[in-house]
Amino acid sequence: MKMVRGLVAPSLGVALACFAVSPGAAQGWADALAAEPPTWEFENYELLLEGFAYGAGYTAAKEGGDFVPDQEDSDFVGQAQARLRLQRIYDSGLIVGGWMSFLLAHDELSGDNYGNDTIQKAYLYLQTGFGRLEIGQQDGAAYQVGVTAPTVDDHISLENPDSILFRDSPVFCKCGFLEFDQVAQVTRQNTSSNAAKFTYISPRLFGAQIGFSYTPNLVKAPLPFLGNPSNGPDQQASLVEGVASYNTFVSDIAIGLSAAYTHGALRNPSVMGGGDLSDWSFGLQFAKMIGDVRLSGGVAYRISNGIEFSQYVTGSRKDNRVHTSVMAEWNRFSVGGEFSRTDFGPRTAIIDAYQLAAAYRPNDNLYVSLGWQFYNYNKLDPNFPARPFDEDAGFLSIGYQIP
Repeated sequence: MKMVRGLVAPSLGVALACFAVSPGAAQGWADALAAEPPTWEFENYELLLEGFAYGAGYTAAKEGGDFVPDQEDSDFVGQAQARLRLQRIYDSGLIVGGWMSFLLAHDELSGDNYGNDTIQKAYLYLQTGFGRLEIGQQDGAAYQVGVTAPTVDDHISLENPDSILFRDSPVFCKCGFLEFDQVAQVTRQNTSSNAAKFTYISPRLFGAQIGFSYTPNLVKAPLPFLGNPSNGPDQQASLVEGVASYNTFVSDIAIGLSAAYTHGALRNPSVMGGGDLSDWSFGLQFAKMIGDVRLSGGVAYRISNGIEFSQYVTGSRKDNRVHTSVMAEWNRFSVGGEFSRTDFGPRTAIIDAYQLAAAYRPNDNLYVSLGWQFYNYNKLDPNFPARPFDEDAGFLSIGYQIP
């Protein structure tokens, strides 16, 4: 791994030095690139456009393992997404609207946790003083309200990444290693994914907020009950999820807490099938100002009887994952470190991961980040053909988002 680690340290120094040169000139072009979300108004309706695009170059290396040879790989990853919101605000304060989000472009190592659908979300909502109601293809309440640890770069991180930096083989396989790197790296609960559902999220009162979702079937459709559920074996249905969060201050430290639970009912069980789905998640985050520096951190934990946190349940297997991080922000610079451990049940796998990253944001739209990732795959199953081995990668990413 000396090649990758040797690349990152000098690159980080060069990047930070470039950011610090001529702050006046940098602020000039940053102001020119700043943009608010485009908004169009007609009659009593408002249409808003948001989105993001990013690209990253990386160099990755792997060593160790029984049968998979050491290898190196360099490439580019990235994606682009867009979101549309149409809403109407009534004189009474009632808000009625709809959201649609689209995955416009991505490479084989980038995408989302929705199966890389072109239309990721399509749902209607009703916002009142008593809370928010949603119906359609949208994340569940547990995912929306749950608390997680902060990240320097939301697109390339150890938590819910949009891009992964490792392949099974740079020559023979264009996929991410074991499909683990993206799908299973979500500590905040997302079992119901973007399947059509009903959701209620309360207003935050005295620091507390609750939410509930009901997903009749794990089917992607504009509205619940309109999709065609699979009649295959061992499908989870009637998913019910609940979440509660609480924000408060202890002295001058801001603290956020959350707990969530999802329960599914097994349908069409097979001989090899397991039981009902049970998925728990917990989160803690804190933030404190120390002079001009904002210090934040957090930890999230998840445990599920679904294989790799999916809907599929077999036997008494319990997969669990912890993700923790710390981050410091000063002016428009940020730097942070992350750690995660994912345990895929007894005699299967334990994967430890680390990330160090720094970023500079000349405005609210543009960012540049640089970082290093390290993964240690410790396979405990004697039938697995590559145990144990390490992977690490250095990356340089640039992105633009509205807002």
